[in-house]
Amino acid sequence: MNDYSKFYSEYLLNSNVNDYTTYEVMELTPSAALELKKSRSLFSKEKMYSFCMNDPYFLAKKNERDSIIDQCDWFVTSENQRDIDIIKERLSTIINKDVLKNIHESLYKSIAIQKIVYDPNGKVKKIVPANIGLYKYEIDEDGEKLYTLNKNNKKEIVNLDNVIISNSGIIPIDRYMGLCDSLVSKISIKFIVDQKLRPKFIDNISEVFLWANYPATTGGEEDLEVHRQLVNSMTALKNGNGIITPEGSSIEFVEVANKYTAMHKEYVDDINNDISRLLIGVVNSAEGSVGSYSALDAQIKIKQDLISNSLQIIEQAINTYLIPLLCEEEEILDFPLFKIELNKSADMAKDLQVAELLKYYTLDYVCKYYGYDINDFKIVE
Repeated sequence: MNDYSKFYSEYLLNSNVNDYTTYEVMELTPSAALELKKSRSLFSKEKMYSFCMNDPYFLAKKNERDSIIDQCDWFVTSENQRDIDIIKERLSTIINKDVLKNIHESLYKSIAIQKIVYDPNGKVKKIVPANIGLYKYEIDEDGEKLYTLNKNNKKEIVNLDNVIISNSGIIPIDRYMGLCDSLVSKISIKFIVDQKLRPKFIDNISEVFLWANYPATTGGEEDLEVHRQLVNSMTALKNGNGIITPEGSSIEFVEVANKYTAMHKEYVDDINNDISRLLIGVVNSAEGSVGSYSALDAQIKIKQDLISNSLQIIEQAINTYLIPLLCEEEEILDFPLFKIELNKSADMAKDLQVAELLKYYTLDYVCKYYGYDINDFKIVE
C-alpha cells in the first residue's frame, strides 16, 4: 500500500455513517454508500442516484450518454400499415425526447418508473416520471409486482396498467443494478477528497516551520538551558515579538511543500476516468490517449454497444407496457413494435468515425469487420 492509499484508508475508517434516511443525500461517507449498495430497496437506489447527480463530472458524462437519445428517431413496425399509422399517431401525442430520457434513467438507477395518466375516456393521455423511492419492486414465479406503502405503512399493489417500468438490463445474481451502484462508493471517496479535504490541500500547499540550531555542549544542565531559551525565542517569534538567541545558536525559516497536492489530483483523476469508462465507454482524449490503432478500434465498438444498450432499454419498456395498452384501446390484435435508432445526422457522425478508421485500415478491412458493403463507398480518383 503506498503512502496516499494508507492516508485515505485511515481517514475513511474513522468516518461516521451519516443518516441517509433522514436527510437529503448531499454527501455520503463510504460506509453509508456501502450500506445503500447492500440494500435492495428502490429507496436506496433513488438515494444513490441523487448523490451521484451532485458530482459535476458524473452529471457531465451522464448528459453525454443521454445525448444519444437526442440523435435518434423512433418509428413503428408492423405488417399492417393501418396499425402502424394508428399507433404512430397515438404515440406522437404521448411521448417525446424527455419521456424517452426518463425511461432511460433506469440505466443509472437500475429501475425507472413512469406513471401513465388517462383521460376521462379511459385512454392514455400522458406519461410522467415517478420517484422510485416510493415503490417496492419484486419479481417472483408469478412475474413482476410493484407496491406502494399506504399511510399505515402497509403494502398496496400497483396496477401495472398504470405504469411503465424500465430496467438497466444489468442483473448480477438476483437483482437489477444501475451504474450508480457501481460508482456511488468511488464518488463518496471523491467527495471526501475533493470537497472536504480540498481546503487543506489548497491552504497547506506549503507550510513554514521554524528550525533551531544550537552548538553542541558538554550536555547536562547547560545544554537544557540553551534548549529552553531557544524554545522560548521560537514561541516569541511566532507571536510576532522580537527575540535574542543564545550565543552560537540560530533559528531558520524552513518551507516544506505539502506532499498531498499531487495525491489529490491523482486520486480524483482516477475516479473520473472510471466514471468515463462506465458512462461513455472510454476515457476522453483530454484525459488519456487511445494508445494504438487497436485501442481506437475497440473504443468505437464499445461506443456502438453502449448506444445499442441505451436504445434497447427504451424499446423494451415501451413495447412491454405502452404498446399493449394502445393496441387494446384501438382494438389492434397484432401488436406493432416500437423501434428507435440513430437519425441521419447521427449517421453522419458515424461516417466520420469510418473516415477516421480509413486513415489507418484498408477498405477491405473496414467492410469485413464493420459490416459495410464495398458499394457503400464512393471511390474518388
